[in-house]
Amino acid sequence: MIEAKENITYKAAKQLKSLKAENAIEKSLNNEVLHQNSMNIETIQFKSLNNIEAIHQTSLNRRKNTKNQQKAEKKLVCPECGSTNFTKDFNTYELLCECGCVVDEDIIDLGPEWNNYENSQKDNSRVGKPKLIGIHDGGLSTDISKSNKGISAGNIAQIKRMRKWQKRSRIHGNKERHLATAFSRLALIGSQLDLTHSLRESSAKYYRQALDLGLIHGRSIDAILASCIYISCKSANLSRTYDEISKVSNVKSKTIARYEKLLVRELNIKFKPTSPGEYVPRFVSNLSLSKDVEAKSLEILDEIKNKGVSGKPSALAAGSIYLACKILSVKISQETIAKTTGISPVTIRKRYKLINEVIN
Repeated sequence: MIEAKENITYKAAKQLKSLKAENAIEKSLNNEVLHQNSMNIETIQFKSLNNIEAIHQTSLNRRKNTKNQQKAEKKLVCPECGSTNFTKDFNTYELLCECGCVVDEDIIDLGPEWNNYENSQKDNSRVGKPKLIGIHDGGLSTDISKSNKGISAGNIAQIKRMRKWQKRSRIHGNKERHLATAFSRLALIGSQLDLTHSLRESSAKYYRQALDLGLIHGRSIDAILASCIYISCKSANLSRTYDEISKVSNVKSKTIARYEKLLVRELNIKFKPTSPGEYVPRFVSNLSLSKDVEAKSLEILDEIKNKGVSGKPSALAAGSIYLACKILSVKISQETIAKTTGISPVTIRKRYKLINEVIN
């Protein structure tokens, strides 16, 4: 019995030694694999750094070549006529003089890149989009595409989470959150008023300036936006009344006028006063009247221009249109003009009588 027990313990000890030896061999193999992977990563990083340095050096060389070429072009003089007025022919890559002499060959084309490999874009310029004032982050951030084309079914949920967190990461702090809310409202109001992109950018610029000066604290965002839109339209000589903007923004006309005066004073904005003639073409078009009425209205306004007739420009324009219709025997009521122009029939009647008295 004692001998059998000794044999069993001897076999168990032998098995433990063999297991320890196998574990030691596995650890050594794992360490070798890890060491090899780290070496591979270091090699890849070294290669990528070399590639970046090579690209940077190439761009520097291109800039130097461009500057050298520009300096050489400034010093070039035509050997035939002595002129320095040259034109570049990028079909043959030659520098031509006015007399037809080829002054230089193999010039560098600094124009747009015509090899565009993206079918969705037609812009072949060498630079990106400009900074947009009407977007809270300037439009410089990137977006993950909403398309799931080419993504496996198992990764769609992960991509959706990435899209969600990417949208959240675009807004940093309360100021950007405030601008994102305000500019979304600006885009909605601008689309309803058919404002151009430049007018929306101008309105966003005034809104940013007002925010930096602390003029928006305690005031309605929509009211300040409506005032900025009115100022942008007035600066661009585009006739828009308080009532037109009020209908779209759901802000009272008096509030828009009050905040408009505040912004003009605090932002030191200067623009020419609106003339009644700027309202006439749009009012005539909305009333579906003829060009004769428009021409007669403008003629009436020119006649009373220096005769001291006071009043709102839009009201004077409506009164002149009604008087022109009377002169040309065009049947139209004051109520119809009032509904289209947003001016009360009483005001139209007063301005019509005043203009008629001055003319007669």
